[in-house]
Amino acid sequence: DVLTIFGNNDWRSTAEKLPELCPSILPLGKEPVTLDDGAELIGFSFVPPTPFIIKDWERPESSGRGSERGGSMNGLCSGDRGMEECSIKGRETIREELLKLGPLKGRILVSHGPPFGTCADISGGGRHLGSRDLTEIIREEHPLAVLSGHIHEAPFISGKAVCSMSG
Repeated sequence: DVLTIFGNNDWRSTAEKLPELCPSILPLGKEPVTLDDGAELIGFSFVPPTPFIIKDWERPESSGRGSERGGSMNGLCSGDRGMEECSIKGRETIREELLKLGPLKGRILVSHGPPFGTCADISGGGRHLGSRDLTEIIREEHPLAVLSGHIHEAPFISGKAVCSMSG
């Protein structure tokens, strides 16, 4: 089996159809996946607002921050009749979505987006664009490890492919 995580450029409708179309690809989500050694992986696809049009996996930060990223609250989401205009204003925050995962201590969190203030969230302009809510939850919950995606240019700017943060 192959494990995958969806993110800001993926449609929710694709995630819903994947098990039927490709049964050997398992999307990580709220239900933990237990590896052979007993480690539990749990997935998190949501990211703060981006300038991109697809909004299925975007959520506001609990602080209301996000507009400094150049992110838009409006775009397109998967709907019953295909793509529909939507807004992420009023949706649950990244923090609220993270808390739905349950306790993270002892688990490996796999997040599409990076935590704020790490080598993985640096933009071409040198700004940190990761999730502040994710950083706070990591510090509060102390997961065993966090594997995250990155702002695409971040490894080239920071010179690092692996980041660490103490929590």
